Amino acid sequence: MYQIKIEQEIITFDFYNDYAKFAGFGAKKCKNLKNQQRRICERQNLRLSCDCLARFVVRFVAYIEKWHVPLFVESHNHDCLDLKKITEVDAGQITNMKKASISTLRIYVLLANQVGDYENVNYTLRDMYNKIVRQRRHVIS
Repeated sequence: MYQIKIEQEIITFDFYNDYAKFAGFGAKKCKNLKNQQRRICERQNLRLSCDCLARFVVRFVAYIEKWHVPLFVESHNHDCLDLKKITEVDAGQITNMKKASISTLRIYVLLANQVGDYENVNYTLRDMYNKIVRQRRHVIS
């Protein structure tokens, strides 16, 4: 039963991550309780004044051995990203700042300050981490 529970959990969150990507926002794990898993908008409490309500909660109901979705909120109190693409200018700045040993989080803060606020950045912190990993792989190859 435990194996089935884990497989269903993975399928459930793959579904929500695909939905989030399609809708133009990132999803992240939230503190999980026993037999309950939660995902929230990636912009929730990311050093922002953003208290986004979008969330997805699934709960494992033991007596029927199935996952149940007791809460699904799809509305955001901020604009979702239309394009999650890092521009060539930003990519160059990221590369130069990484060479100067500046942390990825600090780079994200600096780039957000350049455009006025986090909500004006066309990509998430996770997108930056992914870009940096891809750049490292390209250099190593």
